[in-house]
Amino acid sequence: MPFSVPGRCRTLLRVGGRWLVLLGSVGPVAAQHTPPGTGRLTPIAEVLVDANGDRVPDRAGQPVSVAGRASVSSDVLRRSWIEFYVEDGTGGLKVLAPAGALPIAAGDSVIASGRLEFNRGMARLADPVYYLAGSDRREPEPIRLDVTQEAMEAHEGRLVEVRGQVVAVGENEAGPYMALLSDDVLLVVTVFKDRARPFTFDDYRVGDYIAVTGVAGQFDPVPPYTGSYQVFPRTAGDVRQAGLSPTVLRWGLVGVTLVLALVFGWVFALRKEVQRRVAQLGATEARYQHLFDHAGDAVFLNTPDGKIVEVNRVAQRALGYEADDLAGCRLRDLVAPGATVDVDAHFQSALDVGEALGDVELISRTGRRLPFEMHTHRVVLNGVPKLLSMGRDVTARREYEKGLIEAKREAIEMARLKSAFLANMSHEIRTPLTAIIGFAEVLRDEVGPEHREFAATIEHGGKRLLGTLNSVLDLARLDAGREQLHPEVVDVVKEVRQALTLFARLAKEKDLALGFFANVPTLPASLDPSALDRVLTNLVGNAIKFTDRGGVRVCLETHGDRFRLTVQDTGIGIEPEVLPSLFTEFKQASEGLARTHEGTGLGLAITKRLVSLMGGEIRVESIPGVGSMFIVELPIMVGAAAGGDGAVAPVPAEAPQMVAEN
Repeated sequence: MPFSVPGRCRTLLRVGGRWLVLLGSVGPVAAQHTPPGTGRLTPIAEVLVDANGDRVPDRAGQPVSVAGRASVSSDVLRRSWIEFYVEDGTGGLKVLAPAGALPIAAGDSVIASGRLEFNRGMARLADPVYYLAGSDRREPEPIRLDVTQEAMEAHEGRLVEVRGQVVAVGENEAGPYMALLSDDVLLVVTVFKDRARPFTFDDYRVGDYIAVTGVAGQFDPVPPYTGSYQVFPRTAGDVRQAGLSPTVLRWGLVGVTLVLALVFGWVFALRKEVQRRVAQLGATEARYQHLFDHAGDAVFLNTPDGKIVEVNRVAQRALGYEADDLAGCRLRDLVAPGATVDVDAHFQSALDVGEALGDVELISRTGRRLPFEMHTHRVVLNGVPKLLSMGRDVTARREYEKGLIEAKREAIEMARLKSAFLANMSHEIRTPLTAIIGFAEVLRDEVGPEHREFAATIEHGGKRLLGTLNSVLDLARLDAGREQLHPEVVDVVKEVRQALTLFARLAKEKDLALGFFANVPTLPASLDPSALDRVLTNLVGNAIKFTDRGGVRVCLETHGDRFRLTVQDTGIGIEPEVLPSLFTEFKQASEGLARTHEGTGLGLAITKRLVSLMGGEIRVESIPGVGSMFIVELPIMVGAAAGGDGAVAPVPAEAPQMVAEN
């Protein structure tokens, strides 16, 4: 159904695949009163909104309707199809219709509806239905841009004026082109051969500073769509000289010439195979940008025959070469003499099995040898096999390993010196002490009453020093792992009674009660009797030493295949802050110059080690001023010591008994 509005206008309708032009009266058209089929008119800036930041309009693929002025006639840029641009003050949009559709002149007021597409970095309205909505023509004024990436993105599809330095002039299959460098942004001015009035850029040379008026566009087939910005001039008059370049004035002719030469070489190569190069560079950047620029290890990308293709900054800094110095050479050329065979075998292994790991020593530019742990993977990039090698500098690790070896050597030497020292102590101190103690005992029996006290003091001091020496030697043997246990089947009840008999006189001298409680009459167990005796001697001796009133009680109880030995006293007790370190060497409950009890603090440390060697555990509970209780748990029977079959001997269940009570 045709649509007419006041005034005179032409209306294009598409019916059955054909375009019809209808004439009617013309007048202003408002967004709230739109022709049928166009839907609600939307500002172009709203149509091009990119909320998710992927540089693709969020409404791509959806139908939209816009209105505005045509900035360029439909037959100016190309003639093989109808192509024009519409601006509405908020933005610009390309409208693309097949040949034979309604032609549009610059300045026409147009209402267009169609599907929003995104192609090669630009949005466009495809399969459009559009209307001429007014009789007056008023071309949009070009917008003067200070060229930046953001400005070009924001003004795509609009008529703009830009200025820049010519860095290349040429012609490709599409038509004549001219590359401009405006600040840091590269622009390509393109004139398609397929246009009614073609022209060339033969009057312009590299280094000219020119102004170009035309439609801002883009040719960028891969994400993130931030390159290959273009300007499409309408006529030859849209391109003109603009005087001297600000860059020339700022930096001088020599600097500009060098920069332009570099840019010209890059642009010339880029334009020669633009699609292939853009796709390749985009894929390479996406895959390797993070790896190459942020990896902590040296990274080498090699061909299957070992030729270096790329290296990252870590590798360049380590070896002292620039990337261009290394590109094209082989990794085997950088290794130490005689190691090339190892590198070839490393790469061959990666090709055969997919990866290889080994040490490679590289030579830096200054001749320094750098050991690398090289991990190489076989990868396929764009259908071409490559070898990706990641090398970690292991200089610090080797120095650390060297330090460990040196520390081990020193530790072995210290252990040898310690053993020699302890052996000398055993011989040079224990032998004289034995003589001193023996002669002190003789003197005590031979001298008169007035000197007997001195002889007893010598004897007591000698025995105390001998005990300290024996404790130090015992602890040294335990720490060195030279203490060997010799388990045999013993009666634990009998062993405890015998140990307590030795302390009966000492307990009686201090007027202390010494008790023993056992819940069985006999308890056969596979233990080292000497180790068990030393544990009992240390625990009971400490209990009597630190108890001035009350008594000491020893309890023996069985629990399945283990037995518990408890030594409880009513002595001075132990402060809570001392308990965690009580089994540490030279640690005592009474310490310092004001301590009230003598001793070296080695007895409990030795006791804990002996209990651990016998497969048991020891712990302590204490209340200051009330007393302490040491609990030792040991296995009853182990392996063949039980009689050859590894079984645990049964323990008779009889009534508890108290023995050796003073």
